[in-house]
Amino acid sequence: MKLTAKQQAFVAEYLIDLNASAAYQRAYPGAKPASARVQSCRLLVDPNIQAAIAAGKAARAERVEITADRVLQELAKLVFFDVRTLFREDGTLKPPSELDDIAASAVSSVEVTEEFDGTGRDKVQIGFTKKVKLWDKRASLALMMQHLGMLVIKTEDVTDPIKKAMGNMKPEEAQRLLDTLDQVASIQAKAKQKA
Repeated sequence: MKLTAKQQAFVAEYLIDLNASAAYQRAYPGAKPASARVQSCRLLVDPNIQAAIAAGKAARAERVEITADRVLQELAKLVFFDVRTLFREDGTLKPPSELDDIAASAVSSVEVTEEFDGTGRDKVQIGFTKKVKLWDKRASLALMMQHLGMLVIKTEDVTDPIKKAMGNMKPEEAQRLLDTLDQVASIQAKAKQKA
């Protein structure tokens, strides 16, 4: 089935930031936030919309040459990075121009602080303190393991933490949230029945 112009606009807007409510409001100007939340959920379970989103994501991945293999290669660089490659034989830190591609991709930031001795006119620079921060190896390892099926993350009922968080909400706000969650669950159940 062909998408309407508004549905096509929703798909295009959704692919920008993957925020369904915001995409709905941009594609359907004048939609109220509460309506946008419900209607965007309705659109997201539509098989034609899902196919258009999947096609859009695939086209973008091809354009920017992002593949699962490339992502895993980048994660592998972080997971298996050897910090010793950042240093020369004498123990001094290599400048960025001397780092190989793997070392350069593993470094999150470098901080250099000048060290001084004395004060005023007697102040003399005596050296530098260099701090290197690497990307989070544990998070990268967890992502890699999850992708390879070596780590299964248990999911819990989304409504439980939401209900706990509603303690700070006004009763009418909490009820609106619960009604929206119920509508989303109903839309998803209907979509599963159709599939």
